[in-house]
Amino acid sequence: MTAFGKNNNGLTLIELMIAMAISLLVMASIFQVFWTHQKANAAQQLVVEMQQNARAAMTLMKREIRMAGYKPAASDGIDNNGIGGTDAADPGENGKMINLEIGVITALRDQIMFRMDILPDNPADCNDGVDNDSPPDGLIDEYDECYDGLPDDANEQITYRLEANAAGDGTDLIRITSAGKDILAYDIEAIAFGYAYDVMTFGGAATPDGALDTDNNQPDGNVIWAFYNGSGAPALNTNAETGAPLSGPLVVAPGPGGDPVIGAVRIWLLARTAHPIKDETDTRTYQVGSQAIGPGTYDPTYRRTLQTATVYCRNLRF
Repeated sequence: MTAFGKNNNGLTLIELMIAMAISLLVMASIFQVFWTHQKANAAQQLVVEMQQNARAAMTLMKREIRMAGYKPAASDGIDNNGIGGTDAADPGENGKMINLEIGVITALRDQIMFRMDILPDNPADCNDGVDNDSPPDGLIDEYDECYDGLPDDANEQITYRLEANAAGDGTDLIRITSAGKDILAYDIEAIAFGYAYDVMTFGGAATPDGALDTDNNQPDGNVIWAFYNGSGAPALNTNAETGAPLSGPLVVAPGPGGDPVIGAVRIWLLARTAHPIKDETDTRTYQVGSQAIGPGTYDPTYRRTLQTATVYCRNLRF
């Protein structure tokens, strides 16, 4: 009986306190692991959203810039309007009206504006098997019955640039058309464009030779990426990768009787997370065209991604 009674004495106060302390330590460890995973998950979600935001913007810009200069009536081998000859440089064929030229029109470091004739003006006349011209020209379903040769529809002139956001704590990438202005991507810290061209042959003559010009006018040289710096006549006069002046300014905008010289566009896009990330310290330097963006020029508590792409504009010279 004595032994049985001793087994009912229970835990002592010291034993109970030790058990509680151990339980608290275990619970604290579990909470710490949970909190660490929760913080990592929140940070990763911000990073994923940032990357999707930047990649989606880059994809759309690449697709639309690639269509710059599209003008189907200009190379179909037909006199579409009967007034200027086959593939003539008149408005109905080539889109060469003053202030309605087709191609890359604005070629700044942080802004691009371009035009193309991509939308059917008379969709019902495109493939109806009828000569819809007035007077009839004996041809059916040619380009002038479908396209008017001018970039005068809602999404045939496009501008990309950055603008301050509504909160005033950053910038967004804006897409502007004649139909209005939309935000293409949020939280874009910097953007840069570089433009490659063909105006010089390897021998130095000012005649296009069908190849993008290089830094030493040799086949093994590096392609020159340039932009118009906003001073003087519109010209590709600044190196987009170094910021150094280029000799021999090059005309950007296609004139009423000329062709654009731009054949490719280089894009740099620096995006950041929508919110700061706890314990984040970004110390990297990002080269956005000729701009070096590094510590001291941005908030290091945000994470960033730099997207780059080269677009060869098949509807321009190349």
